This record gives sequence, structure tokens and C-alpha cells, in this order.
Amino acid sequence: MCNGALRSTGPDLLRYLQAHLAPATTPMATALHTVQQPRLRAPRSEDRLCLAWNLRDISGRTFLFHSGATRGFTTFIGFCPQTRTALAALANTGPHRRGRFVQSAYLLMKQLAT
Repeated sequence: MCNGALRSTGPDLLRYLQAHLAPATTPMATALHTVQQPRLRAPRSEDRLCLAWNLRDISGRTFLFHSGATRGFTTFIGFCPQTRTALAALANTGPHRRGRFVQSAYLLMKQLAT
């Protein structure tokens, strides 16, 4: 899977999400904490933007997520620290106007975290 300039696999993404759910268990704890800190509010939205994540608060829970696509691949990853729930979703299709892959993955992550 190649997303932008980053090449990754499903297991890689799951390890990355596991590190975010338990940052104290990795030497990257400071870096993981830093990329989760909100930097600004998204225009016309309550969402906040971090260095690597979109951050959304819903009913007392925080959801951090990111998606991307390139040349026939689409990826969504996200997690909820409060429930220790994470989701990595990969598709071997590029984005298109009526595509619902990213939205469906986000809704599934939200549902799993409740």
C-alpha cells in the first residue's frame, strides 16, 4: 500500500495504531503525543487539526483519524484513546466522487468505540 510518499502495509498501520493507544510502551512516546496535539480548528467545523491527525470530540470521546489516497489505493486509520479502539481500513481502489469508503470506515470506527 502506498499512500502519498509513504509506503505501508496493514500490519504496519496496526502497529502504528497500537503505539498510539499505548505510547508509554514505545521510545516514540513524546513524538506520538506531539502529533496528537491540536494546532488549529478546521474551517467551518468543530474539528481540530493536529500534525498528523484530524481530531473530533463526540459525546466525551476523542477520535483521531486520517485518510489518504493515491493511484488506485485508499486508506483510513483512526482511533479513540478512551475506549482503546482503533481501525485500519485499506482499499485497492482510488477515491471517486460518489465513493463512501472513507466515510464508511469512519462510521465503523465510531460505532466500534461506543
